[in-house]
Amino acid sequence: VVEIGPGRGFLTRELAASASLTAVAARGAGLSTSTSQFLKIPSGIRAASLGEAFVALADDASAVNWNPAGLAQIQRGEFQLMFLKYFADINYSSAAMVLPAGDIGTVGASFIYEWVPPFNSTADPAAIKGVASDLSVSLAYGKWLHPRLAVGIAGKFVSSSLVDRVSRGGGVDAGVLVPVLHNKLQAAFAIDNLLSGNSSYSGLDIKEKLPSTAKAGLLGRMRPGPNIQGDLSLEYSKPRDSASYYKAGLELGYKRMYFLRAGYRMRAE
Repeated sequence: VVEIGPGRGFLTRELAASASLTAVAARGAGLSTSTSQFLKIPSGIRAASLGEAFVALADDASAVNWNPAGLAQIQRGEFQLMFLKYFADINYSSAAMVLPAGDIGTVGASFIYEWVPPFNSTADPAAIKGVASDLSVSLAYGKWLHPRLAVGIAGKFVSSSLVDRVSRGGGVDAGVLVPVLHNKLQAAFAIDNLLSGNSSYSGLDIKEKLPSTAKAGLLGRMRPGPNIQGDLSLEYSKPRDSASYYKAGLELGYKRMYFLRAGYRMRAE
């Protein structure tokens, strides 16, 4: 797993095995009744390494996909690029960009693409090879409506192709952030694909909705020294198509250059 993105004042490259482990868990969360399951793979190594407890933190470019209200926290332009070599020769890449626009708010965009090399699933070695891929493009906006309330919204277009079949759909994400106690605590709530259009493969009378997850989180900020910072994030998430999860993540930083992160998630049912 490789991610390139802005740190706090410099460009950083991170390697994290935990991201791939979390991605496996996302795909193995039980039988699903929604389409476009690739949307459950965590975008951004930082969020993945925090056990996906990111809805109340969401202060980097990946907020486009986690909680669009978090975009309001970003004060300068950011860009993230991630590539994941998945099992079964599956390739996953994501890119996110954020641009603050002063009092207008903050806008962001995200691009996710998952694909496999051409394959032959028949017994005929001369058969034409098939292809499979998934694509998601999102545009997001976040703004402080009040010093104690930030809101955000994102719209996405999703397309999946399998051999000669194509499925297209769309969804809308929404979120809020509420800082309290002089920003020492921050509460958050977000819903993925709150509004979701039916997605169906061309030529097939099958219609499915995009996966939707409601997330509520609480962030505690610790600043024991001028060069030391810590963030403890707790979250409860309820996917529409699988079991609920409790999540926890801890991020410790030194001079905003060196970070130690740990995360854990547990099924609530």
